[in-house]
Amino acid sequence: MADWAKAWPDAEWQVLTSDRLLEGARRLSRTVRWVYGSVSLLCLVLGRVTLGSLMTLGVKQRQREIGLRLAIGATPAQVCGMFLVEGLTMTLLSAIIGIGFSWLMVTSRAPSIELPMIWNPATWLPSLMIVFLLGILCSLGLALLASRTAPAEAMRAE
Repeated sequence: MADWAKAWPDAEWQVLTSDRLLEGARRLSRTVRWVYGSVSLLCLVLGRVTLGSLMTLGVKQRQREIGLRLAIGATPAQVCGMFLVEGLTMTLLSAIIGIGFSWLMVTSRAPSIELPMIWNPATWLPSLMIVFLLGILCSLGLALLASRTAPAEAMRAE
């Protein structure tokens, strides 16, 4: 009888093969991707809500300006474009800050993680496109709302 068997006579022993190790690594990878995807989706939803509230506040605070512009001859398309550009500018700035922060985190933590880190446009371009799509959708709704304001009502608003 082997020495280890004498030392632990009641122990259950399992053979750990490379297939079991690989399956465990795949399971861990799926879990990490799911968690990161969930956190990313939560961040997108929170960003959309924040952008929506900022745009709503901007439209409400600038009611008199909108009414004055419409009264002196601005077209609804120009008012809509004004708020659309404002929303897309906020989206662009937040996307640049977010990508810069994530790049900083990846490059600062990469040596300690000891995993290969891929940082090329194929990794962050799809998320940037989703952010811009959400920014356009969020800004467009409020821009259309602002452009449909009646000048007389907007001038009376306080």
